[in-house]
Amino acid sequence: MTIDEIIKMAQEAGMADACWQSEISILLLKRFAALVAEAERRRTWLPADWLEYERGIAAAEREECAKVCDQLAQDDPYDTSSKTAKWLAVAIRARRQQ
Repeated sequence: MTIDEIIKMAQEAGMADACWQSEISILLLKRFAALVAEAERRRTWLPADWLEYERGIAAAEREECAKVCDQLAQDDPYDTSSKTAKWLAVAIRARRQQ
């Protein structure tokens, strides 16, 4: 996570609006963002952390595959392959329940 990403998140959370009023506040926010970024870089990942990370990636990939099937199903709803594409999208999304 970069300093700019952390500052952007602070802005999205409404924190930066109050902080940007003075030069000292800006420096403090940037210093805080640098500390958070450094802590993230030094973070030690445990096996459980990697497992959760991999599960998140797999879930996102499954959803993207299901979206491709949804698009194929919409292209020609009367085509036999369209019904197959709909079935595949449902089956792919059902995997997240397992």
